[in-house]
Amino acid sequence: MGWNDIEEAGKQKVEAVKPTDDEVVIAKIFKGEHGPKALEALKRMTVEKPSLQAMYPDGMNTAIAMAVRNGENNLYFKILSIIKKVDNAGTRKSRSRSRPTSNNVG
Repeated sequence: MGWNDIEEAGKQKVEAVKPTDDEVVIAKIFKGEHGPKALEALKRMTVEKPSLQAMYPDGMNTAIAMAVRNGENNLYFKILSIIKKVDNAGTRKSRSRSRPTSNNVG
């Protein structure tokens, strides 16, 4: 494998991955009536939570606390990425439906 192989791999078209049924459900819930408020609450409880020094001033269990905090933050960002993935899939569908075919052009 040489540089040419690497450059060619970068030029290949990557097909979008279709969202799973679970991802569609998650996106619908968080985009629903109370979803934005729930996301904002999750953000306050995770990403915007006080720093570790404020939570554990004695430094006890800092590594465990950091791992838990990282997991909580990742869940919040995972939900955001699922919503974006489902939205993008929906955008592609609506664009493909609106494209005229050679039979429809008159």
